[in-house]
Amino acid sequence: MVSQQLPTHLKTSSTQDSFQYWIVLFMSLNPALQALEAHPEYESVMKKIDERFWKNHDELQETLEAKGPL
Repeated sequence: MVSQQLPTHLKTSSTQDSFQYWIVLFMSLNPALQALEAHPEYESVMKKIDERFWKNHDELQETLEAKGPL
């Protein structure tokens, strides 16, 4: 079932370093994810995904600022 597999996919995603901005931006609006909000691990996994995205974003920004005109 999708609803049982999706938490596994979310957990896997929370360990990945590569996210497109629009995915992170619109995750909370995705009806498939909204259906999982009652799952006990939902909040922590979504928080990890969000935090990891912004950590990588900040690191990339620092790198680009150090190398050039940003």
